[in-house]
Amino acid sequence: MNTNPRDEELIFNSARKIACSEARAKYVEQACGGDASLRKRVEVLLNTLSSGALFLESPAFGPPADRQDLDEKPGIEVGRYKLIRKIGEGGFGVVYLAEQSHPIQRNVALKIIKPGMDTREVVARFEAERQVLALMDHPNISKVFDGGATSSGRPYFVMELVEGVPLTTYCDESKRSTRQRLELFITVCNAIQHAHQKGVIHRDIKPSNVLVTVQDGEPLVKVIDFGVSKAIFQQLTEQSGVTQYGQMLGTPQYMSPEQAGASGVDIDTRSDIYSLGVLLYELLTGATPLDPCKLHQNDYKEVQRLIREEDPLKPSVRFSILNEQSASLASLRGSVPKKLGSLLRGELDWVIMKSLDKDRDRRYETANQFAADINNYLRGDAVEACPPSWRYQLKKFSKRNRATILTGAAFASVLLASTIVSTTLYLSKLESEGDAVNAKTVAEQAQRDAVKEAANSRALVNSQRLRIAIGAYNNGNIHQAMELLGDFEYQPGDSTDIARRFLESLCKDQSGEVISIDVSPIQGFAIDPAGEFYVAAEFGNRIVLRSLGANAREQLVIDEETVAGSRIRQLTISADGQWLIAKCRTPSNTGIIAAWEITRDNKAIAMKRVAQQMLHDAVIANVDLHVGTNRIASLDIEGRIKVWQLDTGELVNETRTSFGNKSNICFSHDGRLLATHELRKGEIHLYAALTLEVDSVHHYAGHISSLRFSPTEMALAITGHSGTEIWNLTHPTALQVRRLDWRRSFSCYYSRDGQLLSVYSPDEKAVNVFDAASGKMLSRYRGEMTDGWKNSLAFYDDLQLAGLGDHELNVFDVAKATRGFVRTARQWHAPLGSANHHAKIAYPTEEELICSWDIVAGTKTILGSAENVAPVQAVAYSEDATRIAVARRIGETAPRKHLVEIWDVNRRIVLDQFETEPVWTLHFSPVSSDLLLVVGQMSQLRNLSRVSPSTQTLTDRNTISAAFSDDGSRLLLGGGVPWGEAPDKFSEARLWQIDASNQAVDEQVIPTYRTYSSAFSSDGKLLACVDLNSDSIFLWDLKRGEKHSEIKMSSPRVMSVDFSPGDECMVVSSPAGEITFVDYRKGEEIGTFQVNQSFRHVRFLDHDDRIVASTMDGAILQWAY
Repeated sequence: MNTNPRDEELIFNSARKIACSEARAKYVEQACGGDASLRKRVEVLLNTLSSGALFLESPAFGPPADRQDLDEKPGIEVGRYKLIRKIGEGGFGVVYLAEQSHPIQRNVALKIIKPGMDTREVVARFEAERQVLALMDHPNISKVFDGGATSSGRPYFVMELVEGVPLTTYCDESKRSTRQRLELFITVCNAIQHAHQKGVIHRDIKPSNVLVTVQDGEPLVKVIDFGVSKAIFQQLTEQSGVTQYGQMLGTPQYMSPEQAGASGVDIDTRSDIYSLGVLLYELLTGATPLDPCKLHQNDYKEVQRLIREEDPLKPSVRFSILNEQSASLASLRGSVPKKLGSLLRGELDWVIMKSLDKDRDRRYETANQFAADINNYLRGDAVEACPPSWRYQLKKFSKRNRATILTGAAFASVLLASTIVSTTLYLSKLESEGDAVNAKTVAEQAQRDAVKEAANSRALVNSQRLRIAIGAYNNGNIHQAMELLGDFEYQPGDSTDIARRFLESLCKDQSGEVISIDVSPIQGFAIDPAGEFYVAAEFGNRIVLRSLGANAREQLVIDEETVAGSRIRQLTISADGQWLIAKCRTPSNTGIIAAWEITRDNKAIAMKRVAQQMLHDAVIANVDLHVGTNRIASLDIEGRIKVWQLDTGELVNETRTSFGNKSNICFSHDGRLLATHELRKGEIHLYAALTLEVDSVHHYAGHISSLRFSPTEMALAITGHSGTEIWNLTHPTALQVRRLDWRRSFSCYYSRDGQLLSVYSPDEKAVNVFDAASGKMLSRYRGEMTDGWKNSLAFYDDLQLAGLGDHELNVFDVAKATRGFVRTARQWHAPLGSANHHAKIAYPTEEELICSWDIVAGTKTILGSAENVAPVQAVAYSEDATRIAVARRIGETAPRKHLVEIWDVNRRIVLDQFETEPVWTLHFSPVSSDLLLVVGQMSQLRNLSRVSPSTQTLTDRNTISAAFSDDGSRLLLGGGVPWGEAPDKFSEARLWQIDASNQAVDEQVIPTYRTYSSAFSSDGKLLACVDLNSDSIFLWDLKRGEKHSEIKMSSPRVMSVDFSPGDECMVVSSPAGEITFVDYRKGEEIGTFQVNQSFRHVRFLDHDDRIVASTMDGAILQWAY
């Protein structure tokens, strides 16, 4: 059989990287198919493959076994070079460490073509590599010194000896930070750019071909091995045309889609850009975009398809799912998992994904562009890369599925058009034969078929539009998502309906209310804390006051001659809404502060000007006021701080700091301290507000954007290039720092009660709202925002959040988000019990009490008192919402006790309690509040009836999840396996029948392992299990007692699953911060929402159209849809 050498080469190179001999043999057998000759040649190559690292590795296949012995051995002289030892071997060449004695003495690397590899193609490629290296003159590319032929006539060439380690290895061993890794990567880009300018494409960029040596204590990058490079401007050898058509050269996991195509002729420099992207991906996350094991386990055509079509996870998502590996990876980068994940998210994601785009026209044009964008990121400038638009994604989908879409649409259209004609003719024929009844039946069936085909075609396009709309939402393109949703109609009750409604609900929350601001240009802006009006300063110092609300109207215009000629640069309204302050800049670059007292009488608003102006000899950087002490503090760009009497404008005190470049000043909540910051040093200075003496000096790591004191406590919020922090200044000498976010942030603003902090993130064009006490994010708003938000962010009128965009005021209902969010006592996951048909949830409070939360009514009921409480381990709510079961751990050290309490919700009393083994979870039967399942090291079914109490032990094995069917007739227990241990038969799930006497009988094994979550369909036909061993959703047919299907999820580490109330779809959650809707009938995902929470549990509430989820760090969230 005449086999294409590319198959032999690919199979050999893939097989030699599989460590397990059994797996390698299985792969070779599968890859070679029935070609015995091909299989034998590959096995010979594998058997003769030398061990050790392959320096200057090339993926070409090796020579026959009978020609492996080399004439050149250590000690032999080749030309003027003495061979010392073999240091590497590639597909067609052997590399030696050699010694050159004249004209200079030095060690070199000498590469000789293997015996038997003297085919025209190999010799041409070997000669091309030598000439490629000879073209290069760059400090980061290995140099070629000489060339010739051995005494036996085999070509060789001599090059610079690079005694280094792969780039990834060096960075890990020296624990290089993300910034340092990016800086080293830029030097790699510079080297590749040099090669491109010389007309050469490398085609095999990977860590082992990018070595790092250390010179004078500094790392020096060397790009090596141009063995599969390609000339793009000139032929390097007359024989270069002999490379076989379609030969796939390179290393699959680093190979560009076009390089993996059927032809190798359409390759340009952007192929190396893709490989550079893979290298950077691995450098930052520790993994390649495509799993090498997955590539090795598939045949040639499937490997090509994976490289060309399978989209990789974003680096931040890949890192977030590493779980136990994340800490070690972060440590190797001198960081912690949370910080590293935040660094990757956003701009670095965009930069890397741009380089990895399957469409090379959307990648960086040159390696210089790639390096420049990374430099933009390192400098804090905006990057060129950005997420793909929904139009591009739709075009991409249509291209991939053109045949299906066109065929379906064309068939549906033709069928609909032709049905009438064809059936009419046929009806006429049948009628003529006296068979009108049959004619009518045929016509009706044809119409039904046509309608069905048309519906299927619409469903295909609509489902993809929904996926793209969800992608637009995830990327912050809220209006694009809503535009897509408005383009088509869904049939209520289909599998995508809930996901669509869920997206619509999220988009409405994100869009908020938009109020047009008819002032241009806007020079200053402020909102009344009571929400009655806003003020805006326009050119010419005209201050416009307009009421807020549906019937907004202009109420007052202030046109002050006293500040004529100067420009208003900032407006501030006091926290009590009684004062308006204007900061102005004069033509002579001095500063003026003007103040007005605000009075209100039956909604009529009047302003009285403070007679005396407050003057600065330099431009004023910032002002703040404190109502309690009746003071204004101002700071100018030369470092002068002045304190003024608010109602008279008289100067109270002033000082000049030892340095300028301060841009913020703010009062503490009690008016005792003033905080300022120094831009260049990142220093924060605290002054006594009365004396203006320095109280203390503190340091923030990086450029500071804003400062803001809490209105209720001695806490200072800081935003800047290093993220957002809250400093507890109760004891300034023992500063307590709580980090909220690592992302670059601009302005911040507290709610009036100090419980919430809003932060504007310029990179995401989003406002993030945090719970100030815990530092956890409550919500994110990503409407059409501009950087104007950084100067206009404000809370008003009971948690309405507003920010000024492009002549639009965006208003968001933060109260809605806070109503849908609670924090529990648990920091690893939130115990969660729910009465689905009553839309009630039970959870432990931070004080370890039990709260019953009626989500629809918005009311909360606390059970228990603060005395003698113990940590809560699990909570269950009976389906009739009358009882709550609570598992507690008594005692912090051994011997501990484990206690279960049964509470009467209405009377708020404990009905019963009993000791048990350590508890993992609790479940009430959905049909009887007397039947409780206690799951842990020993799982028990307990009948709580006072008439006939009983306990049945179901298993003494460790169980980590459980679920009752809706009718209470079935029970699933999910087996658990400790992390790192292999699953065994004791970790399989067990399915039980519950008989009329509430006893579990007829145990059946379900072949899923480490089952963290399970759910029964509402109709009782299917059972869904989360199988952590395979990151799949396993579906079991309950009627047939056999496997129904298995759905491989794109979100790794899926941990929870539930069926919708009407069985339209399933919902799945992941600690990676993703909620995914699944069409289980088709076995495919409908769409994945990125919610930036580490989810542990998710479930539908049957009574109301809501989804509730709990997180790994102790939060509970809920959404209406």
